[in-house]
Amino acid sequence: MEAKKKFLMPVAVHPGENVREWLEENEMTAAELARRSGLTEASIRRIADGREDITPESAAALERATSMSANFLLRFQQLYEETSARLAREKAAKAARRATRRRELAPA
Repeated sequence: MEAKKKFLMPVAVHPGENVREWLEENEMTAAELARRSGLTEASIRRIADGREDITPESAAALERATSMSANFLLRFQQLYEETSARLAREKAAKAARRATRRRELAPA
């Protein structure tokens, strides 16, 4: 029996990417989505640009105005946060290994 390998994303994709794509596919402006969802236009733009996280409140508002479920958006947000944290840990570990190698190779 072969062991299953866990897939780890090599990049962190913000859930706002889905909102941005939805806006493009539906030919809708951030202002129109703001009116339909009850969120501010600035908030819609920040989410779509990946500068604002999806909260339970914003997920519920987006669910009312789009075809995306709040649960999907919140799970995507959680995946984004977990992937970002893992990538940061991996980057720090790689830097520490590099620094150790430099010290080991440095002339005494």
